[in-house]
Amino acid sequence: MRAKAITLLIIMAMLQQAATAQIHIKGTRFLDLAAGFVDGTNFSPGEDQSGFWAGVTTGKYDRNENALRFSLEFRQKYYAYNLDTLGKAKTLPVRHYGLTTGYQFKLFKSRDRVLYVNLVPAAGVLYESINNNVSIIDEFKVNNKSRFLLTVNPAVEIEIGAFVIQCRQIWHPKSTIKPFTTELGFSYRINR
Repeated sequence: MRAKAITLLIIMAMLQQAATAQIHIKGTRFLDLAAGFVDGTNFSPGEDQSGFWAGVTTGKYDRNENALRFSLEFRQKYYAYNLDTLGKAKTLPVRHYGLTTGYQFKLFKSRDRVLYVNLVPAAGVLYESINNNVSIIDEFKVNNKSRFLLTVNPAVEIEIGAFVIQCRQIWHPKSTIKPFTTELGFSYRINR
């Protein structure tokens, strides 16, 4: 019953936004509140765990319905490094705190301006915190150092009313943990 109620609320919100449409008028500002998964949805013990991310994005549309945008982001993921005596993975926490800027290009829009498909090439800087900046975890020494990284973040977004489905590949080549991160998520966009 709870799932049906939540589904009904989401459909009602989408229909309400469809009635007012997401018209990207020149000079209009927007705010995105976003969250999602990092590197899939794998929660198996003994392997790298999926993480989560959250972000806030703001931008301003130009006359071609494209937009310059700025984002603040947080990402957390756990990486398996050993198994304990019960076979459960011991994990190393990695967090990213980032600031990103990019340009949103409109690839497609529906006739009634409810559906948009956008390409968003972006670049940014992030701080990669490994094991909360502690160099020892259990009896192991962590050789990876926390550091600032430059990133390249191409993304594809599908806007349906006020809801946005996002898929992003993040490349941070100087990371000592992993050079690529994939994000899947949803956001709610407010145009004003």
